[in-house]
Amino acid sequence: MRYVCETVGTTTVVTLLDDALDAQGAKEFRRSMEAELTDKESVLIDLRNVRFMDSSGLGAILGCLRRIEGGGGGLKLCGLGSEVRKAVELVRMDRLVDVHKDRDEALAAVRDEAATLGT
Repeated sequence: MRYVCETVGTTTVVTLLDDALDAQGAKEFRRSMEAELTDKESVLIDLRNVRFMDSSGLGAILGCLRRIEGGGGGLKLCGLGSEVRKAVELVRMDRLVDVHKDRDEALAAVRDEAATLGT
């Protein structure tokens, strides 16, 4: 599973580069994210390139959520195509993770949350 990590302000943005997060790549993704997401407070996973996600991929994202929340942080998703959105909504993951239309919207939400907490 190919991805790129970058820091935007206080948020770690993980952009998946492959078009599927399935059984073939989910285990590798989960293992990679364990190292990448240690001690991160705010993480955004950008799924704009992902066209297919199965239960293994959903499980990998839930694993990321557990790791981040365990450290007191938060996870957001963005860029979900229609098929990926259906999968996320089917398992009601959208009730656990904030889902945004695109990266800009998600990063604005992070800034808004930080401003609210700062007041």
